[in-house]
Amino acid sequence: MRIPESLRVGVIAWQDDGADWADSLPALLAHACERWELTAGEPYEGGHAAWVAPAERADGTPCVLKLPYPDDESQHEADALELWDGDGAVLLLEREDVTRALLLERIDPGTTLLELDDAEQATAIACDLLPRLWRPLAGAHGFVTATACAAHWAVDVERMYREHGAPFDGALLRGAVAAFEQLAAYDGPAVSLHQDFHRGNVLRGGREPWL
Repeated sequence: MRIPESLRVGVIAWQDDGADWADSLPALLAHACERWELTAGEPYEGGHAAWVAPAERADGTPCVLKLPYPDDESQHEADALELWDGDGAVLLLEREDVTRALLLERIDPGTTLLELDDAEQATAIACDLLPRLWRPLAGAHGFVTATACAAHWAVDVERMYREHGAPFDGALLRGAVAAFEQLAAYDGPAVSLHQDFHRGNVLRGGREPWL
């Protein structure tokens, strides 16, 4: 089983148990292939937090297998994909909550928004896509909230600023803390957000131009 270099320098190097998780990947792959009757190909390069590879189901259906590192950021990924149900995002075909393995729609050609040299065009595409992911969340839900994150960030950014010897103008720090505190005080309607939205996570597809 090949592990991409991007993953080796990603969570495998970042996390204290990263090497142990890497050692478990062959067993996780074998389990997913047996469970969903898959033939998996060589993994994609470029991901830092999951082992991701093209796969094919027993009936010949192309798909993608994703084995994410089990951290806070991957905890509700399957829930979000189910909520979006392919509208603006890749379709979730199967999920296994114990291992967090995901079987996803194959997007071809799958190149990212980073390929566009025109930053204004890329920003316009992203701005058209993002509102489609803002789904109302009625009642109790299990998602981590941006308000809770912002409350932690307001404290963490000041601590990190001091630990790194005040590496930039204090006015920028104060502006960041004020923005976090404003977000932490939000008490309006809850909607779903993409926690890691950037150009590298927007892929050119066939079902839609970008997902």
